Amino acid sequence: TASIGIGPNKLLAKLAADKIKPNGCYVCRDWKELLRGLDLRDIPGVGWKSQRKLEPCGLRTVADVWDLNDEAETVLGEIIGLGNAQKIVKYCFGKDDRPVTPAVRKSIGAECNYGVRF
Repeated sequence: TASIGIGPNKLLAKLAADKIKPNGCYVCRDWKELLRGLDLRDIPGVGWKSQRKLEPCGLRTVADVWDLNDEAETVLGEIIGLGNAQKIVKYCFGKDDRPVTPAVRKSIGAECNYGVRF
């Protein structure tokens, strides 16, 4: 199976692919539509430790960060540190400037199945 996510940047393409799994294709035309229902845990950089710090402050979803408006970086910065806060707030607003680089193929695999059952 293959899942394909297409978006204007690396983050949105990855989240689109995650949304459609397994075996589908999703084109992200509107970043707000894609991010609206997501938990913060689905955003890269928010692991279980960050989640444990954010939840007691009422921050569970991307929409919770949107509700903070201009204060989002400051509020998150006080909880998880300014560097992580800046990155997460950018991601919550669909911004990602990381370059997409092609991976170097390391090996090629082939499989033969003769229908033998054991």
